[in-house]
Amino acid sequence: MTEQPLSRNLSAAKLTGYVNPLGMIPSFLLPVFERNGELLLQESNPNETIKGFYPFDGDEFGEIGDLNLKLWAQPGDETIYAFVFPSGALAVGSRQEVADRLLRERRTLRNYRFLYMEVLDFLQRYDDLGSQLDSYLKKPLFLNNPLLTFWADGERRSILEKKTPLLEATGSQGLKLGINLPKRFINRLEEVRSRKQRPQKVGFVASDKMTKTVVVRVDRLVLHPKYRRYVRRTSKFMAHDDLGATIGDKVRIIETRPLSARKRWRVVEIIHKASH
Repeated sequence: MTEQPLSRNLSAAKLTGYVNPLGMIPSFLLPVFERNGELLLQESNPNETIKGFYPFDGDEFGEIGDLNLKLWAQPGDETIYAFVFPSGALAVGSRQEVADRLLRERRTLRNYRFLYMEVLDFLQRYDDLGSQLDSYLKKPLFLNNPLLTFWADGERRSILEKKTPLLEATGSQGLKLGINLPKRFINRLEEVRSRKQRPQKVGFVASDKMTKTVVVRVDRLVLHPKYRRYVRRTSKFMAHDDLGATIGDKVRIIETRPLSARKRWRVVEIIHKASH
């Protein structure tokens, strides 16, 4: 990174803020750059240098946290990483600079189970990551849970691929599901498994114009195939409503038999009423 942009160099971009894909602290952040009024994300080469920039999509990644650091980057510079710690302190810099800070704070980060696994992945401590994964598989949460077992198998293959340069050289992609699973996601899986209920979703009422029918907006986290970070996706479901939900209410819906051509969900609980 350079303190001042190179003269007449239109490829230089200013680091202006960050996106927290999970909205959680601590967490890895996505650095966002600005060039000629356009928001950009960096694209990295395998050797940890910036290949170029591409447009930032707020609908895909979420809101940007405004923080003007007055730092500049251009293709060929080291890729910039960022991490926010439990105290709110921000580490930003090259992979080595952020890794050094993570190593110093490793004891604190152990308390955040799945995030700590991602930290080990970032530090390329794959033996420790494998041991951590095996210890989690012995916990009741993972027992007899096909989805989490499938995820764990994918992580093992991903760890093996990273530890074996030959696989990477031959172009083998393997199965990469990521390890940064939100705790609320894990808790919800356990709840559904233990109660043996039909699929449920929690969202916000986006429309209540129809009679006894509401449109519920559900946000979910999806792994970005390129950056292996979770980004927010939104889906809308038509649900039968006998409880009188209104726009802005947080509701729980459950899958049911087809009630019309597009309605296959029912509102079973108004978790929180919106203040109108």
